[in-house]
Amino acid sequence: MKRALFLVTAATILIGAASGFAQSNRKDWIPLGGLGKALYPSETRKPQFRRGGKRIEFFVAQGQLPNILSQNLSTACAHGRFNQRKDKRYYVIVNLDDGRKKRFGYADSTGFNLHDPDRRVGLNQVYLFDFDNTSECRVYAVESNL
Repeated sequence: MKRALFLVTAATILIGAASGFAQSNRKDWIPLGGLGKALYPSETRKPQFRRGGKRIEFFVAQGQLPNILSQNLSTACAHGRFNQRKDKRYYVIVNLDDGRKKRFGYADSTGFNLHDPDRRVGLNQVYLFDFDNTSECRVYAVESNL
């Protein structure tokens, strides 16, 4: 009796596998991995994700940096309480006086790319981060019309 039950079960599995194999070779059958092609048949490429960050067009001169440095936010940044969500994923380039360019991380008061659990954010401000996620973190707060 047990042997007969085993043979019936094995036969059922083999028949199911064979029909699954036949279905996977049919052209009108769409496997789960091809769902994107079914929804968007004209788009055959896979999506490509950029590595690195996105540059934000925002002007700040090197001479402004000492005036806009926020000691309170810099201390909170060093303690991990006011940081970028993704370090330098979005950035601003500042032209230095000696001709070099420096890259600063970017976040704003709308919460874009900003980790601020203590709600230190000000109204209509843009934040530039230097050395984020380190004890030397510096945060520059710039008034902006968001």
